[in-house]
Amino acid sequence: MGTIGLTTGDFVSGLLSQLLKSRNKAVMACLFAAFIGSIIYLNLTGVTPFWINFMCFFIGTAAGYWAVLVTLAAEQFGTNIRATVATTVPNFVRGAAALVVFLFAHLNNYIGIVPSASLIGAILFGLALLSLWTLEETFGRDLDFEEVATHSVKPPS
Repeated sequence: MGTIGLTTGDFVSGLLSQLLKSRNKAVMACLFAAFIGSIIYLNLTGVTPFWINFMCFFIGTAAGYWAVLVTLAAEQFGTNIRATVATTVPNFVRGAAALVVFLFAHLNNYIGIVPSASLIGAILFGLALLSLWTLEETFGRDLDFEEVATHSVKPPS
């Protein structure tokens, strides 16, 4: 159900970005929905499989802003490195998963599953919101520009 939600979320976040005329606001809305969904999920007790599946779909949908995120990141840069950014950003996100899993496994030994997931989630959602806060809005901006070096390196003599 989470995978179906991710697919749905890609469509919904793209549509939301167009309706709000803001990629930042669309990602922010998705982050808040995923945060709320995660809090609910981590506090579920005695529920039926239907509700577990529903929450997996909901969180998947909220986290399905991948296409908008990659677009937002790529549009921060000029045409000469935009493709590099668009392929590198997802790899940084995937690579960070190894660190998150390591941290979760370590914390789980000391404070348990739900507190570990809650703490790591709070930290990561906080970092995501802080990062998003610092990004320029790119919706509707002229993207026909190139990155230029701001400093030069002297060749060896």
